[in-house]
Amino acid sequence: MEKSKTLLRRGWQLWLALVAGISTLLFAGTSVLYHNISLPDPNYYFTAARMIMNGKVMYRDIFEQKGPLVYFTHVIALAITPGRRDYGYSIIEFLLMFFLLWFTYRIMRLYLPRIWSAVLTLLFPAVFLQNALFREGDTVEITSTVIMMGALYLVMRQMAQPAHRVRFWESGLLGMGVAWILWSKFSLVLMPGIAALVLIAVVWGNQGWRQALLHTGLGLLGFVLITGPVLFYFWHYQALNDLFNVYFYWNLNAYTEAAKLPLAGAILYGAYLGVANALMSYPILMWAAVIGLLGVFLGPFTPRKGWYRLGLFLPLWGVMFSVGYPHLLGYYIYPLVIFVPLALLTAAKLILFLYPKLAEWQPQGWATVGTWLALTVVTLLIAAGFNNTPQQSRLFEKEDPAIFQFMAPVRHDPKASMMLFGVMDYGFYYYGGNKEPVSKYFAVYNLDWNKFRYPWKDWDQRLADKSVDYVVTNTARAHSNGHLRKNYKYLSTVHIQGQAFDLYHVRN
Repeated sequence: MEKSKTLLRRGWQLWLALVAGISTLLFAGTSVLYHNISLPDPNYYFTAARMIMNGKVMYRDIFEQKGPLVYFTHVIALAITPGRRDYGYSIIEFLLMFFLLWFTYRIMRLYLPRIWSAVLTLLFPAVFLQNALFREGDTVEITSTVIMMGALYLVMRQMAQPAHRVRFWESGLLGMGVAWILWSKFSLVLMPGIAALVLIAVVWGNQGWRQALLHTGLGLLGFVLITGPVLFYFWHYQALNDLFNVYFYWNLNAYTEAAKLPLAGAILYGAYLGVANALMSYPILMWAAVIGLLGVFLGPFTPRKGWYRLGLFLPLWGVMFSVGYPHLLGYYIYPLVIFVPLALLTAAKLILFLYPKLAEWQPQGWATVGTWLALTVVTLLIAAGFNNTPQQSRLFEKEDPAIFQFMAPVRHDPKASMMLFGVMDYGFYYYGGNKEPVSKYFAVYNLDWNKFRYPWKDWDQRLADKSVDYVVTNTARAHSNGHLRKNYKYLSTVHIQGQAFDLYHVRN
C-alpha cells in the first residue's frame, strides 16, 4: 500500500509528461513525424515569424491579426529549428499539453482521491484530442486554454479550501497570464481577468485588505513584466501606432459584430452567442458545458456560500463570452474545453455517490502502473479514433506532399519573388523555399472586406506592374482578374483540403 501511495504521490507528474509527450508526437502538426503543418493559421504565424527574423517589424511591415506574443514565440521556435522549419514549436506544445493535464489533475484532486484524479485526467485527452478540436493543433489556442485552466484551478481551490492562503507568486503568475492572453488574443482576456478579481476578493475576505492590496500589486507586476517588453519593442521600432491600429482597431471594427455595440452590450451579446453555439454544435463540448454549469450550482463542487457560487460562475461566463465574441465568420470553440474537467468531475462524484464502495478502490504496488498504462493506451486509442491527423504523418505518407511538387518552380528559383493573391497560407511560402512575401498583406484575412480594401488594392497593383515573379491563387479568382490573365501564365494546379490552387509565373 505504501509503495502504491508513493507511486501516486511522486510518479503522476512523470506519467503526465509521458502522456503529453506521446500526444504531442502523434497528434501535433508541428511534430517531427509530420511534414510542415498544413493548417492555415499556424502557417500565418510561422510566415510572419520568418519575416520578423529577416528584419521586418510586426504590424508596421507585416499585417496579421493575432497579438505580438504569438509571433514572438514562433520566432523562438524557428530559431531553435534547423532550416527554419516548424517542429521546434512541438517543444512548446509539449509543455502546454503537460500543464493542461497538470491543472486538470489539480482540479480533480480538490474533490477526489489520487487514483480517481489520475483516471479522470487520463480521460481528458480523449476529449481534447478530437479532430474537431485538435486537428494538428493550433499554436495559439492551446496557449490560451492552458492559462484559462490554471486560472480556473486557482478559483476552484479557494472555493473548496477557503482557508488556503493564496501565494504571492501565484498572483504574479496570474498577472503574467492575463497579460499573455491580452497580447496574444485579447478577446479571451475576460475569463482570466475575472478570475484575478475573484482571487483578490477572496484574499480580501480571508486575509484582509492589506494582503489583498499586496496581491494586487504583485499581479500588476506580473502584468507589467509581460506588457513592458512588448510595448518597448514597438516603441523602439516606432511602431506603437501600428500595434494599436492593427491589433485592436481593425480586429474590433472589421472582424466581429459585437464591436457595433457598447462594451456592456458586446459582453452580454458575446456570452449569449457562446451559450447558443455551445448548445448547437460539438455534442461532447455541449454536454460538458451543460453538466459543468450544473455542477457549479447543483453539483458536487458547489460552494456553500452564495457569493462564492457567483465567484465561480463569473469566470465560466467569461469563457462563454470568449466563445461567442468573434462572430463574423463563426465562433471560437476552444474555450469550452475548460468545462470538460468540470463535467468529468461531476460524473465521477455521481458514480461514487451511487456506488460508494468504488471510493475505496486502490491498486496495489505495480498494479498502479498497470492501471495507468492501460488507461493511457485506451485514451490514445480513443483519440486516434476521433482524430485522423496521424494518417497524414510520415508513418503513412512517406512521400512529400503534393504542395511540395507544386511549389518546386518557386523553390528552384531562389532569387524569384512570390505572392499569395487572395488565398490562405497553407505552407506555400515555406514550400517555396522559405520565401519572404513581397507585400505586408501576405495572405487573405478574416476581415470585413467592405471595410478593409487595402490588401486587394496592393495585390492588384503588383499584378498590374508585374512586380512579382510567382503568384498563387485559387482557380475562380484567377479567371476573374484581368491583370493576372494578361501578365501571368498558368503553370500548375494543386488540391489542398478540397480547394484548388493555381500557380502562375510572370510573362517575359
